[in-house]
Amino acid sequence: MKGFRVGEIIYLRTGIVGDGFYKAVSIVNKQAMDYAKAVKHMEGDVDFGPSWSDYSQRNCAMAQKIYGEVSDRCLSRMRFQMPIF
Repeated sequence: MKGFRVGEIIYLRTGIVGDGFYKAVSIVNKQAMDYAKAVKHMEGDVDFGPSWSDYSQRNCAMAQKIYGEVSDRCLSRMRFQMPIF
C-alpha cells in the first residue's frame, strides 16, 4: 500500500504516470472497444472499502485541479494500480 501512495505523490508532483494505465487502455481500446469501455475494463471490479473510496475521491479532486484529469479516469487509474494481495 505504501508504494501505491508514493506513486500517487510522484504523479501529483510531476505528472509522470509510471503504472502503465493509459498505455493498457490504449491497447485494449484497439481491440474493438471504445475508449470509455476500455477505461472501465481496465479498472476491474474489486471493492476496496469506504476508507479507500474517501481517499481516492479526495486524491482525484487534487489530480483534477492540478492536471485536469477526469475524475472517472483518475479513479480507474488508481484502481488499476492498486496492489491486490
